[in-house]
Amino acid sequence: MKRNKAYIREIYVVFFLIIFICFTLFFLFPVLNEEIICYEKGGILSGKTDGGGSNGDVYNAEGSGLTVKETKDSSLIISNPLDKKTGLFNPEVGDYMIFTILAKNVSSVDFPKGTVNIRWKYADSGESDYTTSEVEKFQIFVDGIAHDYHINIGENPKWDTSGKMIGEIKVELPAVDGVNIEIKKISVRERLAEPIDSHINRFFLNNFSIREVNRFFIPAYLGFIMLCFFIYSLKLVSKKVITGKIAFSFAAIILVVFSFYYIKNEIFTVKSYFDSYRKNIAEGDFKNTYLGFYDFEKFIAWLDENTPEEDNMIVLIRGEQIYIMSEMAYNLYPKDIRFINISGKSLNDIEADIDIAVKDSGQKYSYLVSLSKDDFIDMDLNTTDEDDSGNDRAGIEEKIKDLQKKYVLEKNFRAAGGFLYRINN
Repeated sequence: MKRNKAYIREIYVVFFLIIFICFTLFFLFPVLNEEIICYEKGGILSGKTDGGGSNGDVYNAEGSGLTVKETKDSSLIISNPLDKKTGLFNPEVGDYMIFTILAKNVSSVDFPKGTVNIRWKYADSGESDYTTSEVEKFQIFVDGIAHDYHINIGENPKWDTSGKMIGEIKVELPAVDGVNIEIKKISVRERLAEPIDSHINRFFLNNFSIREVNRFFIPAYLGFIMLCFFIYSLKLVSKKVITGKIAFSFAAIILVVFSFYYIKNEIFTVKSYFDSYRKNIAEGDFKNTYLGFYDFEKFIAWLDENTPEEDNMIVLIRGEQIYIMSEMAYNLYPKDIRFINISGKSLNDIEADIDIAVKDSGQKYSYLVSLSKDDFIDMDLNTTDEDDSGNDRAGIEEKIKDLQKKYVLEKNFRAAGGFLYRINN
């Protein structure tokens, strides 16, 4: 009798695990999906929309009204010009895009990564241009190898799922001298099963200051919680139920392996930080390592929120700070970021470098960013007797007053660091 009960419990456990695996695959991962639009290099374009064709520098999908147009700025625009009211498709939370991109560094320039923008317009909206807020960004690797990039665009809070139709999708590639970026394939897909993970991710992105959520995070932890609840509620972690022990061990192993992904990222971040400040750390000069920016990603998000997308900025740094430069260039794209090394320079020297950047670069810079209070005109004069040019404290005070007319402080992220100035040209 006891043997029969144990056998029945084993069968029940196996049945639950099958249901659990099916639920996880169908509702937490895009296993069930349908391709809405597919573009491949060479002008091969297909989609669900019916229609005719077009001409000019437009590639036509056989038997559909979809077109993809290559622009002068290396962008691709997918649209349905024959039926602007219907547009391309109805946006849903479970929509995602897969890009196959090959990026080569053909001139040995210092550019290991780049940022691609996805913009969209709604059908029959009457807008002549794309809005700056409706954009999804993702990072690509410039290593000469074709990579597939999975972008959950439906999780973007600006992806309106209230019933509007997507009219156009624009893919903007970074224009960098010496780097060739080539789109091999674009696939737009919708999930057929309810995307529980995407709804959760969208909620967090919409209500918290989070820029990106790893697409494996919610499925892994939600599945682990469900499995643990089942195991402990039926007291399956015992010597009598071997299947329960196996299931629990399997879930724990998945969680540990998944955690290694984040550990690896943290190790990479620490290594980048150490490479950036190796000399300062070795000399014990922690003052110049910007340790106050333990939440540097939040600072970058704060900068992005407080500056218009089209306004470029100058950033004052000490040395060649690899981590700071790469993170700001990626997360603030398409802003043009000009970094100025201020190590060992007086206020006069810094002002001269800024003037050169503003006047001779061909770019219009509207903002100036000072990472530390001691770097620019908000320095503590009580600890300053003279600058590197030999000016006394009175001379420094007078110089700061002049500079404050040219660079007006708008906001600061912290009391001791993260100052945002408006440049008065």
